[in-house]
Amino acid sequence: MKYLKYIPVFLLCMAFAYPKDTDCKKLFTGKWKYKNIDPKNLFVVRTLQKQREYVDSGKHFYEFKIHWIDKCSYHLIYVGTTSAHPASIKAGDSLLVEILNIDKTKMTYRTTVSNGAQDNDEMEKMR
Repeated sequence: MKYLKYIPVFLLCMAFAYPKDTDCKKLFTGKWKYKNIDPKNLFVVRTLQKQREYVDSGKHFYEFKIHWIDKCSYHLIYVGTTSAHPASIKAGDSLLVEILNIDKTKMTYRTTVSNGAQDNDEMEKMR
């Protein structure tokens, strides 16, 4: 019972942790790298409608269409690849991506695959 007094403080902090009126699209486009992967091995280039994940020092890519659900959530729909290594998903398969936090230098997000498995990760904007 003594912990009940902390619940309102926790809820208040959560409410202000990420503004609901943030439009993630404003910071979304450009060239990104995954936090723990060397960009020589994999980097991402995004527009508001398309994402390409470049591999092999940029020689090949995996392409996705982007379908926005709201200001900070979208479906990433696999289109195909120029790589000899097939993707682990089929053309037309979709992932749900929820942007948890974004600024001019980094993005934290959650990905949900079709079986419900989720993964949180971070990307850094490349200059």
